[in-house]
Amino acid sequence: DFLQDCLACEMSQPRFSELSFRFMEIEKVLLDVCALLSPSLAPDDVSNPDKIEALLQDIRDAQQVKRQVG
Repeated sequence: DFLQDCLACEMSQPRFSELSFRFMEIEKVLLDVCALLSPSLAPDDVSNPDKIEALLQDIRDAQQVKRQVG
């Protein structure tokens, strides 16, 4: 839910959304966990890792577009 809200805010606002100062580090950890996670390890810890990866990528893409536009 949090990532979906971040993406919606990033897409609807002309300015960058206010993400945590450590968002990039947190994103890296989440992506590492998603990459390592298999259904047999701990499916209850991270639900739908593919969706998490896609949302993080969409947030990065939206921010990249804003950087390019200036």
